[in-house]
Amino acid sequence: MSDDLRICLESLNEEEIRRIGNLHSVADPDPGALAGRMTDPAYLRRCFQQMPSEKRAVLLYFLFASQNGVIREREIPREQQKFGLKACRRKISEFFRGGWIFPVRNQFHERLYYLPAELRRAWIAALAAGSLPKPVNAASVMHCSEPSAGIWQAFFHFLFMLEQEPLLLTKTGQIPKKEAQKLDVELDLDASSLKETKWGKQDELPPWISFLLELSQLLGLTERTSQSVRVRQMNWQQWLQLSFDQMMRILYQAVFNLLTAERNGLHGYLQLLECLEAENWYALKEIICFLSEWDLPFFSPALLEHLEKQLIDPLVAMGWMEKGQSGSGETYFRWLELPPKGQVPDEVPFYIEPHMEIYLPYYFPLPQRYVLAQAADFMGGDRMLIYELNERSVQRARRYGLTGEDLLSLLAAWSGTEVPEPVKEQVIHWFRQAPSILAESAFLLHGSPERLDRCRRILEKKGINIPEFTGERLIISAADFAAAQAALQESGQEVQQMHHSLHGNDERNIKHVDWGRLLSPLKEWRVETHWPSGLDMRSNADKLPKIWTSGLRAYGREMVKEMVKQSIHYGFALKMEYQGDLITVSPQKVEYCGGDWLMHAKVGKEKKFYPLGRISRVQVMVEQ
Repeated sequence: MSDDLRICLESLNEEEIRRIGNLHSVADPDPGALAGRMTDPAYLRRCFQQMPSEKRAVLLYFLFASQNGVIREREIPREQQKFGLKACRRKISEFFRGGWIFPVRNQFHERLYYLPAELRRAWIAALAAGSLPKPVNAASVMHCSEPSAGIWQAFFHFLFMLEQEPLLLTKTGQIPKKEAQKLDVELDLDASSLKETKWGKQDELPPWISFLLELSQLLGLTERTSQSVRVRQMNWQQWLQLSFDQMMRILYQAVFNLLTAERNGLHGYLQLLECLEAENWYALKEIICFLSEWDLPFFSPALLEHLEKQLIDPLVAMGWMEKGQSGSGETYFRWLELPPKGQVPDEVPFYIEPHMEIYLPYYFPLPQRYVLAQAADFMGGDRMLIYELNERSVQRARRYGLTGEDLLSLLAAWSGTEVPEPVKEQVIHWFRQAPSILAESAFLLHGSPERLDRCRRILEKKGINIPEFTGERLIISAADFAAAQAALQESGQEVQQMHHSLHGNDERNIKHVDWGRLLSPLKEWRVETHWPSGLDMRSNADKLPKIWTSGLRAYGREMVKEMVKQSIHYGFALKMEYQGDLITVSPQKVEYCGGDWLMHAKVGKEKKFYPLGRISRVQVMVEQ
């Protein structure tokens, strides 16, 4: 669902687009055509096969070791040294010229280099195609994970409860633990599945409450003020209008962003796991062995635990994965039918039992489920959800403006059958016995009697309810005001709100939510339209004394030390004469040791150490 690549390409001028199109053999290129070519698996495999090994290493760094496809400009020397990336700056520059990597500025005006999410997914899928481990025999798997109701159920229930009762903060601006624990009990999620994540390692709130708060804030569905955490009503209403498929895709991407932000490179490993076929079981150890064959300099044996504890366990608890074990205790896992297909059958079953319980599938449409939640209490479930009608829930329905007749009519429509008589009788009884008087927000329209009468006729034709019309004033429910205002303006009748209106800052004025943009890092970044000269290798070479780059020469130890430092900073190799041999090395680090300065360098894949006092001649290699 990400549009980051298109956004980045659209930031370039036509000349740059044509140049990149020529590189990728795209005639009459536009951002859409280029994005299609640059995410084509067969094309990506050919590109990878033609890459020199140093350039492959930088690409693999962005895929499996970066922070969600990002490297900060100031961190390039450190990362280059840490992972032995040869000429990292130069290779990033080359990737930019090919339209793969883009320079951006974050909200702090810091320069970053970004490989868009679509490209990372496409590269990983292309490189893994045809070589992934084979599924294991399902008969050898012993199930160990309990079926999950799914994070989408908990998320809906969490937001609905928060809509009923916003979390009031303490004087110090903290969420009261007692209230958070009350919510946690209602959700009934396995806290142990987040034990090794940042949400499980903090003790301020229950892990899942902490996670769901961050998830809802990421999606713009809640906001935290100095006094409370509450639902953003307009965004929440837009969320409820999403199809189940749309909701699942957006929710999965938001969860993906949160889980992979914990540790650099996790995004790449999760994208690799997404390449596995759903419903098939895989051995986690075989996935690690498969990755070890890629010869990644940043590969670690601890990866097995990171994948299991920080990705697989949370995804199992969220209902997207299932986890099992072999007889010897080896970890197996599989994707379920999600993520995130979210397909819904044409027939949506809905059952009403005489004892006031209602059964419905987990994919029941969100707008209808929201109305049902207003009138019935959620009692749990996984693939089938259970709601209960009771006196308390019916009083809540009244507060939402439902009448007994409205509720029974909706239940009959959703079930496709008559509501059982015991349910009818009890619902009507509860509505009639309601002890409270309801107050409703409304808009009062002022104007001449003639003009107001004309407005009344327009609204009645549109089917908009008018609770009161006296000739001098017209009352419209707040829930109908937006539709009424649109109908009147369409008919040429201007409607102006009075300045003292309590609804002057109503959230109905919020723009349509762009969920994809909301989850993209580009929402806070600015794509630069030119390549920074500071990373251009020729420009960097111009910053060095020409004598350093023009040929092998003898220098004093202090000068050699400075040449080594500058080579590390700019990503240049060094050609040198050492104990009679001519060799080319990639310097990694220089430190004082045993009475001399010692250069740590890589020669091919080997790491070696060279005392600077023993280097006879040296040259900085600009062209590599």
